[in-house]
Amino acid sequence: MKRIALLAAVAALLAPPAASAQSGSTHTGSCRFLDHDLVDAVGSSADELLAVAVVAVRDAAGAPAGAEVTCELRINGWPADGASGSGTGVVVVAGTVQYAASATDRLTFCTVVDYADATPTATACVAPSQIPPDEPHVDPPVTPDELFVRYVDPLLCPVLAMLTLPPGFPVQVNNQGDVYVLGEPYWDCPPYDIWS
Repeated sequence: MKRIALLAAVAALLAPPAASAQSGSTHTGSCRFLDHDLVDAVGSSADELLAVAVVAVRDAAGAPAGAEVTCELRINGWPADGASGSGTGVVVVAGTVQYAASATDRLTFCTVVDYADATPTATACVAPSQIPPDEPHVDPPVTPDELFVRYVDPLLCPVLAMLTLPPGFPVQVNNQGDVYVLGEPYWDCPPYDIWS
């Protein structure tokens, strides 16, 4: 979870102060829920999911805007558990979501964006392809770095690449999404060429 803390710190540095609040904010990005087979490989139980999201939030004028983003698991339409994060410009969510469901329960995975301005809350839900699985199986061990390469970087890097920061700002981002803090490499996005 050390890298998740670093990710949140990067998001905080990248988020410029919010402009004056206007209605009409929008967001780009959504939550992803990693199924229990993957989470099992890093030592969690079968009724626990990893929820991750990197969401860019802009107001009607295109300036960074504030929001709280919740990755919410619903069972039969009712909220069961969720993981949340808040910020301005870029919101990062990373956490575990626990559930207890039977084979007849209907699960949905939702991204809930509660904007800081007068824009109505946005909710988008999708059904998982299959939980619980028909047959339990064990995936090969997955390291935290592999989790980031497989699941976080595909969400984070396109958002980072969209950011435009003023010259002289202590954090700079290139068109790949690579992040430099005070000129030093901090976050490498595909094709992973900073430290190679």
